[in-house]
Amino acid sequence: MNEVLQKNAENGIFYVPKIRAIRIKNIGLWRHASLEFIDGVNIITGMTASGKSTILKCILAGISGNEALLKDLIEHKNSRIEIELIAETLDLKTGNNFAAKSVNACSIGESLYNKLLDFTNKTNKGYALLVDGIMDRFSKNMFKKALSLFQKTKNQKIIITKRYEEIANARIFECVCDNKT
Repeated sequence: MNEVLQKNAENGIFYVPKIRAIRIKNIGLWRHASLEFIDGVNIITGMTASGKSTILKCILAGISGNEALLKDLIEHKNSRIEIELIAETLDLKTGNNFAAKSVNACSIGESLYNKLLDFTNKTNKGYALLVDGIMDRFSKNMFKKALSLFQKTKNQKIIITKRYEEIANARIFECVCDNKT
């Protein structure tokens, strides 16, 4: 699992176990953060350096157990990540081996949209789609198509992006950095 996440991190798209919640303590900018995710679309948004990528790294490190993902972000001895997974179809007897798979790198545009469409058309009980920054790189037309696609499916999706458009029933988490802890 660690190798899969590290090897494919540059792709920006991951299949991960479905997440009910994440709690972060003393990691990066976050002294205390708690996010409760819903089925459907969850959007983590904010300006540059507001903590979006830290949340992404915490999710990946919490699932994989790979502390190296957080090496530059941990400043306190009492740093902690807690993740609640929804294990509807996961075989938890195998420990960290969730059989998660990452999408191969693909060009932005139609091929990326087709990868997202493929995921949303499958029954992916127990899994979520984690997308980092890709939404920022779509053309306006492709961005609207992808948002429409996300709105139609109930599979869990967690999107980390600087910009977004309103999606009915989406849960929005806005990262605001005021340089105060």
